[in-house]
Amino acid sequence: MNGDVKRALPPCHLQDLRTSLDAPIRPAASADCPVLTRIVNESNCYPGMYRALAGAVRVTPAVLLDRIVRVHDDGTAVRGFFSVEQTAAGSSLDLMFVDNGWTGRGIGRMLFNDLVQTVHSLHYRGILIISHPPAQGFYLHMGARLTGIEPPGKSATWTRPRLWYDIPVQTRNESVG
Repeated sequence: MNGDVKRALPPCHLQDLRTSLDAPIRPAASADCPVLTRIVNESNCYPGMYRALAGAVRVTPAVLLDRIVRVHDDGTAVRGFFSVEQTAAGSSLDLMFVDNGWTGRGIGRMLFNDLVQTVHSLHYRGILIISHPPAQGFYLHMGARLTGIEPPGKSATWTRPRLWYDIPVQTRNESVG
């Protein structure tokens, strides 16, 4: 094994990583920005005290230049997206949203698996996820692990789960699929 570490993909990801290669996920374009902003601003996942934070988010062309942003586009409309920041310390999930009415259809899972593939291709070891509290269960189900609590900050005035997702390490001769 030449000192390479080999870990198997969690069972819930193996099939999805294979099919995500054919999923309708593509890089975001400037023309998508109004739709991405609307998806965040109108998200049913941010009720009550969380609404002000979601309502203040703007996905602009500058965001597309600063981060990796990928969208689920079913050919008729964008149904969800994620953005990930790259830093010297690693990768961090910035936003991940599925349009109202389209949750529960596997779009979030496809986006997450595309996120994993994207971050893996950049040779990062994992993904830091500072989660919206109600979304914690989704990330745990996808294989992230809780590592702590993020204290309130400038925009989020509440504590948030701090999670980490380990990118599966593969040997040089191994490929998913």
